[in-house]
Amino acid sequence: MKVLVTGVAGFIGMPAAKSLLARGATVVGVDNFDPYYDVALKEARLATLDGQRGFSFQRMDLADAAATAKLFRDHAFTHVGFAPLVSGIDQDPPGARRAEGNRVTLPDVDHVHLEARAGDAYHRPP
Repeated sequence: MKVLVTGVAGFIGMPAAKSLLARGATVVGVDNFDPYYDVALKEARLATLDGQRGFSFQRMDLADAAATAKLFRDHAFTHVGFAPLVSGIDQDPPGARRAEGNRVTLPDVDHVHLEARAGDAYHRPP
């Protein structure tokens, strides 16, 4: 099982990645280290995963559709754990983009779901 865990340095993503690794999964974690939450805390969470067998990390912003597409091309994910959350995530109309600094809208990252479906990695969490 090869799992993409987004928001891997966050309070949901890090324990999810740890649990998956303990079950023998290969985990590719991504995070953009958005400063909405304390970056030092995120770095400390990521440090608990560094060096664990089966774990790799890529610092990237999922709002970058081209980088996200490359991520899915480079890895044969069987599952996607989608946790790039910040308080107050909005469901803005299609085509909406970040209107203010840290604000993420669902259309910003909707292509993650499309890539997962195209690559047959669209499953419920294991």
